[in-house]
Amino acid sequence: MKISTLLRMYEAGERDFAGVDLAGADLQGVALIGVNLRGANLTGANLSRAFLTRSDLSCAKLTWADLSFVKMSEGNLSGADLSKGNLQGAFLVNSLLLSTKMNRVNLAEANLRGANLAGANLCCANLDRVNLRDTNLINVNFKWATLDRVDLTDATIDQTCLNWAY
Repeated sequence: MKISTLLRMYEAGERDFAGVDLAGADLQGVALIGVNLRGANLTGANLSRAFLTRSDLSCAKLTWADLSFVKMSEGNLSGADLSKGNLQGAFLVNSLLLSTKMNRVNLAEANLRGANLAGANLCCANLDRVNLRDTNLINVNFKWATLDRVDLTDATIDQTCLNWAY
């Protein structure tokens, strides 16, 4: 689907774009609040500084995607593949990231306060200065991850793998 078509349909009130192929798309700074991109292919897409509040990107393919400084509070990224993506400075407060794949992702300075990351894989991820206050980190894999100056105040940590984490 062409970006112009998606934006035109969104402006006309359409919100369901489940399964759409937007690989490599430039959606930098767009406002797609409440959009359904469940199962979408966004491999290598640029969503930097996009507004995706209350959006559903569950099971989406977001490998190599740029989501730096994205605003996605109360969003759903459960089961998505964000491996090797850039989420530096992302705002994911109260979002669902259940069983999300985030291998080698850059989450430096991101805000995930109140998020649910149960079962997420953050192997080799950069979580430098990330806000994880009040998060659910049950059964999360932080193997080889960088956790320098992370705020874990009131986070639920149980069965979490921290092997070789920094």
